Amino acid sequence: VIAGGGSGNPGGGGGGAGGYKTSFGTGNISGRNSAVLSGVTITANTTYNIQVGAGGTTMAVSTVTATLNAGGSKGGNSQFDTHVSTGGGCANYYPDSGYLAKNSGGSGGGAVFGGSGGHNAGNSSGLSGQGFGGHGGDLGGGSTYSGSGGGAGAAGTNGASALGGVGINSSITGTSVGRGGGGSPGPWTSETRAANAFGGGAGGTSATVGTPNTGGGGSGGGSSSGSQSNVRASKSGGSGVVILRYPFGLTAAFSVGLTASISQDGNFEVAQITAGTGTVTFTN
Repeated sequence: VIAGGGSGNPGGGGGGAGGYKTSFGTGNISGRNSAVLSGVTITANTTYNIQVGAGGTTMAVSTVTATLNAGGSKGGNSQFDTHVSTGGGCANYYPDSGYLAKNSGGSGGGAVFGGSGGHNAGNSSGLSGQGFGGHGGDLGGGSTYSGSGGGAGAAGTNGASALGGVGINSSITGTSVGRGGGGSPGPWTSETRAANAFGGGAGGTSATVGTPNTGGGGSGGGSSSGSQSNVRASKSGGSGVVILRYPFGLTAAFSVGLTASISQDGNFEVAQITAGTGTVTFTN
């Protein structure tokens, strides 16, 4: 169960990945490198609630100061039955109370560079069993390094080569796929920070959205010339996903409002729910 990733900030901070929970596999491969959860015992002819969180949306770069302050939005929560993953935090700029509430999430969002104006907001938090925190901007007066968003597998960083916090690989579908990566920051130069391999967006000149259905954080924009008059647009977070793996022979009926596809892996069927809110019922 992976929530939607948070959006990046036009000033440069990367969005946090959506919260990540799994019961598939062994070891510490659930969010925040925690132990996998217990599997869900399915009762036939019982409905189970499903929700897939959307990625947090960013704001257009119009009124620069207002946009930097507002940033964007957190990702939406995802759910299967009683298991809820929390949407990723959006990247922030000023450390006011409203911002800090959006900055934290399943994985925390990054912060815009510190600078002499004191715009550093410090590190943001993730949630136990879901994801790591994002990184604050540098405090030095001449620094122009924004923080990246936290991922399911590691915290965000900052600096000249910072990328979004890494996510976690899972083979629940039969193929190993990386999901839950934080968004990379956007530098205050005409550079680009690459995307990680877990769905987080690339920041800067060639900024990209978080990859859909990975919960990846959106990328930060930054500035092409180190000036607020040339701030670039940031990008939205990637949507979440709910993936169900169950013994072959069971039939899953999804309600209207859910987008689901079913494949087979050995003696198991795998349902990937990529959008919507609704229910599923299993029959023999």
